[in-house]
Amino acid sequence: MISSLWHTVAHFFTVGHAVAGSSRGKTRASNLYLYNTLGKELQRFDLPERVKMVRMYNCGPTVYGVQHIGNLSMFVFTDVLRRTLEKDGFPVKQVINITDFGHLTSDADEGEDKMTKGLKREKMKVTMENMAKLAETYTQVFFEDLTKLNIDISKIEFPRASAYIPAQIAMIKALEEKGYAYRTANGVYYDTSRFPAYGALGGINLEGLQAGTRA
Repeated sequence: MISSLWHTVAHFFTVGHAVAGSSRGKTRASNLYLYNTLGKELQRFDLPERVKMVRMYNCGPTVYGVQHIGNLSMFVFTDVLRRTLEKDGFPVKQVINITDFGHLTSDADEGEDKMTKGLKREKMKVTMENMAKLAETYTQVFFEDLTKLNIDISKIEFPRASAYIPAQIAMIKALEEKGYAYRTANGVYYDTSRFPAYGALGGINLEGLQAGTRA
């Protein structure tokens, strides 16, 4: 059970480890080994001396309803990793985003916005004010669930997507201007052909991708 759990935890943080371990110069060694999905091997976690802390990002929930056990299990895994790093003497900055607007019910192009779906379920009129109320309600439920799982939320930063709309718009505009994104009838898409290493981590077959679609 421990072996299986640790492999799962390690899988979530392959990218962060690869970045830290690839830096030149003196490193601070540890007794922690993580599975590198890109290299497909176990690697010792070494932090460059110039890096003052481990920065850990976890994809957070879309707060349109209660999170199920599958959603919450990932945060237990990452909590184990954070505790292990801290016990090994590494300061950790952990960030979990809160998606409180603008997320479809699936990764396909079509589908209902999750927050809109939540409002309809609660029989609330679809307005920005009600969306904010719904998001705050289920954000607090999420925090309560994490606390029940013995996860110390005071050690985690929880930025909300709605607080960074101007920055997101500016980033999209910059990508378009530099030729890294393009518009379609239903949105703006990142041009994966401009990123040669795209798909390497997940083993994606680039020939099977279709332009102008989400996958």
